[in-house]
Amino acid sequence: MSGSAQAEGSVVYDPADPQTMANPFPIYQALRRDDPVHWSPSLKSWVITRYHDVRAVLTDSAMTVERLSSFYATLPSREAEVLRDIVHYLNLWLAFQDPPSHTRLRRILRGPFAGRAIDDLRPGIEDIVAHVLDGLEGRDRVDVIADFALLVPAYVIMDMLDVPRDKLADFKRWSDDMATFIGGSRNIDDKYERAARGCRAMSSYFREIIEARRADPKPGFLMTMIEAGEDGQH
Repeated sequence: MSGSAQAEGSVVYDPADPQTMANPFPIYQALRRDDPVHWSPSLKSWVITRYHDVRAVLTDSAMTVERLSSFYATLPSREAEVLRDIVHYLNLWLAFQDPPSHTRLRRILRGPFAGRAIDDLRPGIEDIVAHVLDGLEGRDRVDVIADFALLVPAYVIMDMLDVPRDKLADFKRWSDDMATFIGGSRNIDDKYERAARGCRAMSSYFREIIEARRADPKPGFLMTMIEAGEDGQH
């Protein structure tokens, strides 16, 4: 049934529906108007579309973002083994932690992400923008998203983390593989295997970088991140 169709008086929301993918805005409008707290069988989750409802959920202490462990616990043993590493690392992300762990990590990160520290990145960012624009010179046609808007933040993050720019293809492939799990891709059969592969490659690479920086400290954002801590916790 189309994502914009009605079933028994309720809106049917399926983000994989071709009509919805082509133009999701009519279904969004119908959800807000007719079914603002909507259960989506295809997503197996609630879809909440009105601002005040979303705000109420996000500020309710009864709600949690620590959802990966419960998901992991329901997996068959083979899938659980494949996803073991990526679930471990994702559980360390701020996005998947509630207070007080979330609060503690935010305090630790205040230094590396302070205004002055970010201002210090400006010359490097300007250099990256110039580098990307130089690569477009002489071309008759440019895709602003693919050829500029995606490259600039990727290079900025890579510079911050001391990843050489010639590693962009690897860096993007690892990120894209991990995104098949994080983004909930529903149309990729081997998404768990790809996510695990990307996670292993990226964690291994950064483990080597961090060990090298600890052995030979160099000033910069990555070193600040490595040294950031509070009350002996890093």
